[in-house]
Amino acid sequence: MCCNLNMKNIIIFVAVGAIAIGGWFYFNPPEAPVVINNFEECAALYPVMESYPEQCATPEGQNFVRDISNDKPMTEVDFDRAFTLLVGGRVVFPNGLMIDLPSVGDSRCKEGVQCIWAGELNPNLVVKGAIFKKMDSIRLGTITATQVIRSGYSFNLETANPVSATLIVRRVPIEESPAGIVGWVHFGPTCPAQQDPPDANCKDKAFMGADVTISSGEEVVKTLKTDLNGGFRVELAPGEYIVNVEPANGAILPRCNPETVQVLANSFAELDVSCDSGIR
Repeated sequence: MCCNLNMKNIIIFVAVGAIAIGGWFYFNPPEAPVVINNFEECAALYPVMESYPEQCATPEGQNFVRDISNDKPMTEVDFDRAFTLLVGGRVVFPNGLMIDLPSVGDSRCKEGVQCIWAGELNPNLVVKGAIFKKMDSIRLGTITATQVIRSGYSFNLETANPVSATLIVRRVPIEESPAGIVGWVHFGPTCPAQQDPPDANCKDKAFMGADVTISSGEEVVKTLKTDLNGGFRVELAPGEYIVNVEPANGAILPRCNPETVQVLANSFAELDVSCDSGIR
C-alpha cells in the first residue's frame, strides 16, 4: 500500500513537471536562428568590408561577396594617355585599376558676384582595384591640385567642366609615393539595449567633425577633423604614432581610446577607431 502510494506520487510529480516544462516552451518559444542567404541580407545586419567587391562576414563565419555583374559598364583606357571621364562613369586600366567620377565640385565665382578667390572645378575621383585594396578618394583641382600622387600612381588633371574631367594616369616609382594614415571613426551603441539578432537601425554611426590629434612621442605632429563619413586621411613620415580622437567643443562623449599606428614607407596604414557613445 505504501509503495503504491509512493509510485503514484512519483507519476503525478513527473506528469506535473512535464506539463510545466511544456507550458514554458509553449509561451516562450526559442528564437529562430537568423538565416543569411546573400550579401544584401548580411550587409543589413553586419559591417561591410570596403574591399572591391565589397564583402560581409557573419559572426558564425559565413562570408558573402557583393555581386558586381550588374555594376556600371567600364571603359578600357591605358596609362600615359589622356581620356575623358563623364560624371557617373568608370574607366578600367589593363592591371585592374578602376576610377569612378561621382561628381565635379564647382567653387568658381558666379557672374556678378564679388569674390575673394576665383574658385575652381574639383573632380572627385574614387579609385579601387590593383594596389588599392580599399576604395580611396582623390580630389583634384583645376588650380590647386592638378596632380596627386598616390600609391605608385600619378593622377593628372588636364581639363575639367561641370560634367566631365580629362585625365592622364601615369605609374611612378613607388619611392615617390607618400605614406600616412587613413582612418574611419565611428561610435556605438546607438540604441539603449542590444538586440539579438542585431537591429539594422542600431549600427555604429560615423563620428563626423571629431578632433583628431596625431603625436610622435611628446610632439603633436598633425591635428585635423573627421569628415562627414567619419573618415580622415593624413600624410606622414614613416614611424610610430599615437592617434587620439575627441569630441569637438569639449564634449565628454563619445569616448575614444588612443590608438598606436605604425606607418611604413610608401604605404598608408588603415585605422578603425571604435568609440563608446555612453548609451546603455
